[in-house]
Amino acid sequence: MTIQLKSQLYRGELGLKEIHALFDQKQEFLVKDMTQEKIHEASSAGVEVSDPIQDTEEIQALMKQVNENSKQINELSLKAQIMFDKQTEVNKLFTEPALNGSETSNDQILAKDIKPDSLTALEKYLATKEVDTPFKKKIRDLVAAAKTQLTDIETAKKAVEASEKEKENRELNNKAIEAVNKIKNPEIQKSYLDKLNPIKDELDKKDEEKKKIEESKSQEVAQEQANQTGQPVYNQNTGTYVQPSSPVYNPGNDNSGYTPTPQQPSNPGNTGGGNSTQPPQNNGNGGGIVAPPPQRMYTAYWEHINGQTIIVGTFSTWAAAATAAENAAWANEDVCISFGVME
Repeated sequence: MTIQLKSQLYRGELGLKEIHALFDQKQEFLVKDMTQEKIHEASSAGVEVSDPIQDTEEIQALMKQVNENSKQINELSLKAQIMFDKQTEVNKLFTEPALNGSETSNDQILAKDIKPDSLTALEKYLATKEVDTPFKKKIRDLVAAAKTQLTDIETAKKAVEASEKEKENRELNNKAIEAVNKIKNPEIQKSYLDKLNPIKDELDKKDEEKKKIEESKSQEVAQEQANQTGQPVYNQNTGTYVQPSSPVYNPGNDNSGYTPTPQQPSNPGNTGGGNSTQPPQNNGNGGGIVAPPPQRMYTAYWEHINGQTIIVGTFSTWAAAATAAENAAWANEDVCISFGVME
């Protein structure tokens, strides 16, 4: 009997070492990469003995030690099993294990099919009045992270539904996209964006069409103002200057005040064989050659901040002069206060 007890005592002491090896140095967390098989193997050494055939002090002492070791093995085995079960439960909440040993992962992404009732068992475990152990605190933090992500998903779901009901509402679409972007799980996020992006594209298309119409109208208004004032008009919608249309000379409707004057001979006394510069004679039809109007010239300029007027050049059309003046103004924008065209 003594030999048998000593053998069991030895096995129990080895079993205690094995069961302690399931935990980290502080006995607060399971070691990394724990498995159910390791727990079963370590806990199998816990065997109590009783009713010895020979009841001596030595046997009683050995029995007490064997049973004490067995009790510790059983208690630690139970502790390891509970910790392993909770660690497994909390890891199932995420796409990748969030807790391994005492370390938690940086990327804690909620798994796709997790629902609020998936947290029920863990919440009951955390609801006990016992002071949190370091392990339990880790579990509590991970459950809180999972609940936050569940809330984000539910918020996004409602926002997507609202946007789908009112597809013309840009604000609802923007809020829904913003809510969906908070979701960590890329698969869930994509499933919602696939519903929102077509709505956004259609809104963008309509906004672009509206913008083109507004730009066209503003261009017409700016062109009219430029033609009336004879000065460039800045179009805020397009960010460009609109130049006045080029003036067109119409001999049949000349309001410039110009009156054609027949040319005089350059040398009235010349009777020799030189070329005559006499004006053409009336052919009797009341007509005659009418001299063309003088060429209008337009001068481009810009004003320096010191008050000096800088001449850019002279041009045959107003549009060319206006373009030159504008280009010169932009080239000297640091010192230019205005620009324009004069005849």
